[in-house]
Amino acid sequence: MKYLSQTFFALMFFCLFFQVKSQNSAPQGFNYQAVARDYNGEEISNRDILVRVSVFAGQSGGDTVWREVHSAKTDQFGLFTLVIGVNPKDGGSKASFSEIQWGSAAHFLQVEIDFKDGKGYLPTGKNQLFSVPYALYANYAANGGSGGGFDGDSDPTNERQNLSQTDTLLQLINNDGSVQSSVKNDFDPKNEIQDLQIANNILQLTNNADANEINLSPYLDNTDNQTLYNSGDSIGISNGNKVSMKRFYQQLSMESDSLRINNGNAVNIVELRNPESIYFYANRTTSYTAAGGEYFTLKFDDVKTNVGSAFNSGNGDFTAIKSGLYSFYFVYQADESQSIYLYIENSLAETFVSNTDSQTYRISFMRYLNSGEKLNLVIYNRLAAPSPIGTGTFSGFKVY
Repeated sequence: MKYLSQTFFALMFFCLFFQVKSQNSAPQGFNYQAVARDYNGEEISNRDILVRVSVFAGQSGGDTVWREVHSAKTDQFGLFTLVIGVNPKDGGSKASFSEIQWGSAAHFLQVEIDFKDGKGYLPTGKNQLFSVPYALYANYAANGGSGGGFDGDSDPTNERQNLSQTDTLLQLINNDGSVQSSVKNDFDPKNEIQDLQIANNILQLTNNADANEINLSPYLDNTDNQTLYNSGDSIGISNGNKVSMKRFYQQLSMESDSLRINNGNAVNIVELRNPESIYFYANRTTSYTAAGGEYFTLKFDDVKTNVGSAFNSGNGDFTAIKSGLYSFYFVYQADESQSIYLYIENSLAETFVSNTDSQTYRISFMRYLNSGEKLNLVIYNRLAAPSPIGTGTFSGFKVY
């Protein structure tokens, strides 16, 4: 038994009635009663629900000829009642309920319930409509219809049947008391829940005393217990093969000012032998007021150190003496509404801060520079009015 929801499902017990008037016409609709239950078999009482009813022709998954939606409320026993065929059309191939040709083929009824819990409609299954609903066909036969094996009389009682429930059976009872068909009831929500288990090398299915057992002992041969080992120039696996690793062996060698790996490349190590240090540190002590919309290149006039002479305090440029990776650290006391930019070779390389507040900004960054490339820091006054350019520090060094 599969549950359609972790919270609810509907187990339907229904009775279908036709009340055919003494005249040769039948009301277009039939009564439907059902009890809504939770997965423990308890009635869901005093609950507002939506019920969607669909009629299929030919087979349970055949053509949907009619669909309608009802608003209902369960009573204290979980019971709710509908009259199918009187609500407006919600889908289906027929324009109206009266156009359904009940005698043309077998028809099936599907009921879906929305408990208004956000999970949408939950199906309760599809059931074939037997003789009872076909009282509607009396109206069709009485007016000259053909086929279907109906007698076409106006007696509404000789096609009436009722559903009966016992502890074990759901039965369709004919008007003379005979049983037309029956279906077994099953209220136990656990008798189809089963698990696999292994005990003493036996694979079993739980909750089924008659289930077959599978002995897994013949498959416990331990042939997969293997280990890797190293033997000379080879790597092997126990009870298996060995693979020579000679072709993966490589050696380093020195060639003049280069370090080479056989069957590979060489790296020039001149700079590693005699590395050239490049680093600087400078303060900005002067003040300046930028005009509205002005771009101002920061200059750091108080140079504390400048090994390699890569930094120019006069114009604020740092020039890479050698190609390599450089690391920089920048501190700036900003005013409101300024932008902080990095320029390389007079082109915008990065926007550090697009719109500043009145605070101190600490910015670190790394760049690979080719020999001769220049970078500097630029402040842009976003205001139309003058804005003071703050003080700060700028430092950097060659990493590699």
